[in-house]
Amino acid sequence: MNRANLTIFLDLEETLIDDWFAGNWLPEQADAILDCINSRILELHPGAMSLGLMSWAVEHVDDKLAFIRRFSDAIENHFDLKFRSEFILSVQDWRRIINRTSIINFSNEDFNDFATKENVVFWLRHANENLFPIGHIILVDDTISHGDKIVTDSRVIEFINPKQLTG
Repeated sequence: MNRANLTIFLDLEETLIDDWFAGNWLPEQADAILDCINSRILELHPGAMSLGLMSWAVEHVDDKLAFIRRFSDAIENHFDLKFRSEFILSVQDWRRIINRTSIINFSNEDFNDFATKENVVFWLRHANENLFPIGHIILVDDTISHGDKIVTDSRVIEFINPKQLTG
């Protein structure tokens, strides 16, 4: 049996919390996400499992530090998984990774205008494993198309929209 690693990239606003400033936990969505992930784990029988961050609310390094201070422990406890420190990424980090791995060279403004999360993972589908994990990847976000999938030789990327899980 192939035991690929599983990395779950989580959005924050309107996915796990109401907004960056208030930071109120959304328990119904968080529980629905946990149930969905647990069912995927049962089906996939993954090897190593970890969390990553893909939230446009986390714009730069100061926001990453605030995320770690304010939210990471509660999220890790809820999902019973740990964040991989190299995948706690800000918008600036995602832009740098895209600029390093493709012919696209985004300014901050262009990235904010054109980089949907679906586009970012599509652009990274063949990236080096030091920049984007190999194996099974689940992106959880309230703005993406639920159930879509990208498959390459080294990755399966699934999209889960928590609003579709809660009705």
